[in-house]
Amino acid sequence: MRSAQTSRNSGVVHLLLFLAGIMMGAGGCAGLQYGEQVSKYGRPLSKPASPPATVTVEPALHTAPIKTQQTFTALVKDAKDQPVSNALVEWILARSTGAVGDIVEVGQDPLMRELKMTNTFAISGADRNGEATITITSVREGTTHLIAVVPTIKEKSKKSAFALMKWLDAQWEFPPDGAQKVGTARTLTTTVVKASTGEPLPKYQVKWNVTSGPPAYFEETEQTEVLTETDENGAVSVTLVQRNPQAGETTVDVLVVKPEQPGTECCPPVSGVLARGTTTVQWDAPSIALDQQCPPSILLGDTGRFNIVVRNTSKVDASKVIVQNPLPAGFKYIRSDPPATMKGQTLIWNLGDLPGGSTQSISFALKPARSGTFTNEAQARSEDGAQAQSICSVLVGEPVLSITKRCPNKGIVGDTLTFTVTALNTGTGEARGVQITDTVPAGMHHSSGQPEIARPIGILEAGASVSETFVFVADELGTFTNTAKVVADNDLLDQAACDTVIEQPSIAIQKSGPPNRFLGTTATYTIEVSNPGSASATGVVVNDTLPAGIRYEGSTPEGTYNSTTKGITWNLGSVDPGESRTLLVSGRAVSEGRHCNVVTVRTERGLRENAEACTVVKGLTALLLEVADSPDPVEIGTTTTYTIEITNQGTAAATQLKVTATLGEGMKYESSTGSTGRLVVLGRQVNFDPIASLPPKEKLTYTVTIRAVQPGDARFRVEMNADQLTSPVIEEESTFLYK
Repeated sequence: MRSAQTSRNSGVVHLLLFLAGIMMGAGGCAGLQYGEQVSKYGRPLSKPASPPATVTVEPALHTAPIKTQQTFTALVKDAKDQPVSNALVEWILARSTGAVGDIVEVGQDPLMRELKMTNTFAISGADRNGEATITITSVREGTTHLIAVVPTIKEKSKKSAFALMKWLDAQWEFPPDGAQKVGTARTLTTTVVKASTGEPLPKYQVKWNVTSGPPAYFEETEQTEVLTETDENGAVSVTLVQRNPQAGETTVDVLVVKPEQPGTECCPPVSGVLARGTTTVQWDAPSIALDQQCPPSILLGDTGRFNIVVRNTSKVDASKVIVQNPLPAGFKYIRSDPPATMKGQTLIWNLGDLPGGSTQSISFALKPARSGTFTNEAQARSEDGAQAQSICSVLVGEPVLSITKRCPNKGIVGDTLTFTVTALNTGTGEARGVQITDTVPAGMHHSSGQPEIARPIGILEAGASVSETFVFVADELGTFTNTAKVVADNDLLDQAACDTVIEQPSIAIQKSGPPNRFLGTTATYTIEVSNPGSASATGVVVNDTLPAGIRYEGSTPEGTYNSTTKGITWNLGSVDPGESRTLLVSGRAVSEGRHCNVVTVRTERGLRENAEACTVVKGLTALLLEVADSPDPVEIGTTTTYTIEITNQGTAAATQLKVTATLGEGMKYESSTGSTGRLVVLGRQVNFDPIASLPPKEKLTYTVTIRAVQPGDARFRVEMNADQLTSPVIEEESTFLYK
């Protein structure tokens, strides 16, 4: 729509300005000022960003079919040649005799302001780029004179700009740009029809001119120019031929010229050049390319799919394209799409003509017979001399499986043991259908109750490994073998085994102590803890609880004593197989009776044993007999009193205690007192009634009073008997009797 050509005619300009003034006055819009409220604007007009200085319209001259819409742009600039936004532009369609054209719309500025006053007058504001646009149309042939006026430009000669629009009841179609194979002829066709009805327009002149590119001429004249006329169908064709076949782009200018016609009273005739066009012919030689995709790897025994894409990289057809693919050594052809012809060990596809820019895909399957890295080469050629080749490599892999097994060296009955199996693909291809199976060893069990545990792995890439763990519970003592295997497709197999020794810890305890003890004495007990098993007993704890009749005094090694429970605890840690530990506990006998001392040993694995030692505690009877006289010496005829005291100094009661006193020569019994109310006096013997029991630490007191009847050294004899005495206790007291 833009053109560098500008046409001005001063007389026409003055006429148009005059008509514009008349129209503006009639419309009441002349003198519109910035800041003035206009209802259609919705807001006051803004002032320009800078004072406008010039205005131009593009295109200045244009030709187009009737009933189309054509847009013209007014560009407003300031004195520094910079765009002016918000500049007010008034558009005028001059109405001379036979003038045609109407305003359709005017462009909107950023404030959405537009003002179409009539079909021949409108106002718009320039946008941020200093541009204001107007769109016009016409329903009949003729000429439109368009004027753009910027009232605020001070210099009168620069206030206005002009454009000329020619409307024709004709539309045309120039030859499209295209590619042509070098060495062949290109037919170019231009058509001209009525815009109003679409019927052909004959007798229109079309001028052809080769302007650039590789040397070419028109076959009709063998020259670079030719003048033709449209036929009854409104079409005309020429044939373009290269002088020397070569690649390149030839440019052809095309002019459509309307023949002169007599005018009518209403309208001046429109004739001359209607349209100018350009078409280019890209002379191109066929060119083909191959894109090949080999499978990155094929497993030995599998079928691999290969793909070839043949591309015509030119814009012209490639004729009779053939693709050949020799089979790599050791490969067998299976199938292809499209089907191939087999010649010896080479696959051949006849693809026929391949249009410019098009592609053709080939897919084929091969099966390798051995492993290794192989190269596949595809070649393509056309009858036009185009050639291409593509090479790709494919790895034919062969999987090799190996397995390692890791077992715990030792375990204990009841332990949960973890076994690890690692499968490794040491080959060059992936292993498929991989499965690891572990056989439950004898003497153990799996939570599932199954004798074999299988783990599907699936695919194991070359160089990759995978580890699986299997958990079993040890049930028995002994040495057990765990065997695992790995299998995969194509009969791949490997297995490995390792041994685990299952041991059993044990715990034993013995306790010994004195069978008898007297009250108040110390009893020492010996505890022996041992492990008669084949594995260490861990977390060994010994607890000895003293009976009520024994009071704790100490332990070796020192344990932890609980005064509430009367328990002594030792944390022994681990006791190795065959190892024995000795513990000593001392206690004082504080009550009579049979006292049993129970000791318990337990381990962190739940082993538990008890032992017991009993001691009989008895009391000890210790009787003290004391005899004293008062007074001494004793005068004949007077009396003296003997005091007899019996004290039980022991820890047990004395039973059936019997005391007998015998008076010496020269003594006569007078009286007696004692702890019993009954006594028998026989001659010089005084028998006190027996005492059933004398508790420990208690005392008996007897007195015997005698009268001295004969001087001399008399002896007062006391005899004490009890159940606990094996022989009587005798005590004598000497008393001097005088006159």
